[in-house]
Amino acid sequence: MKFNILKTVRLVLALLIFIPLLLYFCDFANILPHSLHGLAHIQVVPAILAGSAVILTGLFLLTFLFGRVYCSVICPLGILQDIITWFTGRRRFSYAKPQTVVRYSLLTVCILFLIFGITVPVLYLDPYSNFGRIAVNLFRPIVMEGNNLINWIALQFNNYDFYHVTVYTVTGLSLAIAVTALLVTGITALFRGRLFCNTICPVGSLLGIISRFSVFRVVLDQSKCTGCGLCEKSCKSQCINSKEKTADHSRCV
Repeated sequence: MKFNILKTVRLVLALLIFIPLLLYFCDFANILPHSLHGLAHIQVVPAILAGSAVILTGLFLLTFLFGRVYCSVICPLGILQDIITWFTGRRRFSYAKPQTVVRYSLLTVCILFLIFGITVPVLYLDPYSNFGRIAVNLFRPIVMEGNNLINWIALQFNNYDFYHVTVYTVTGLSLAIAVTALLVTGITALFRGRLFCNTICPVGSLLGIISRFSVFRVVLDQSKCTGCGLCEKSCKSQCINSKEKTADHSRCV
């Protein structure tokens, strides 16, 4: 019962962040309040670039208390990966060893770039930036085409409340990058759960360092565990080792 309540709370909070951000990026008519984009301020990389010490301190404290809640509740790209696994019915995973060298090498490179004021490479790995690219270049054109379809149907009944809009993306390169980002996160989510978050994403690696010492964490009760392996098969982060009865808290979301 306690687990179901926590799961429900996580789902509700995640949707309260994901849906407004998705609507904001897909709002081609600019009818939604700009304040919706205020949710960007609680994203790690935008907060770093803005020099928002208060937001970063809050996110780091949240991670220290509850682990990588950011990755499962606040990060829209992480939530999108969960939606993909849910939609495709992907439910069974297995424990995988952490790619420590890859994780922290990418994190180190990103930190060095930021120190020297070079942001472009970091933004290509930043989950929030990638979600924005996917939403603007892929999801928004779909919404615009839907608007045009509604407009055409309305015209058949002499209803002029809607209007036709030109569907476009910024550049062909932007479209290609957005498609690549969606394919990478989608395919890894489908076959390896949160592999992108736990191996490629610098934000996940950074928060993983803190979540190793989180106060409230997932633990396996050694006295009650029967070794059935169901928790390992359900773990999208592939961080539960049912044989050793341990969980890698640096990767747990």
